[in-house]
Amino acid sequence: MKIEQYIQRIQQIDNMIRCRRTGSPGELARRMGISESTLYKYISFMRDSGAPIAYSKKSQTYYYEHRVEFSYGFSMKEKPMSN
Repeated sequence: MKIEQYIQRIQQIDNMIRCRRTGSPGELARRMGISESTLYKYISFMRDSGAPIAYSKKSQTYYYEHRVEFSYGFSMKEKPMSN
């Protein structure tokens, strides 16, 4: 799998968690077109990366326990590097 596709899936999961509209793990996996075990791998990776993801059995949705922001990429530093 290409890294771009992996990041897109993480962004997709992140967006659904923010809206608290993931549904059960099985429902979320079906919507994303992946297996439930693959979904658990993504969730585990996100948690290992610092995402405070929890699951509500009552609401049947994943949610963040604290506000977080997902970003991927490079950002400019103040001072350019010299050769």
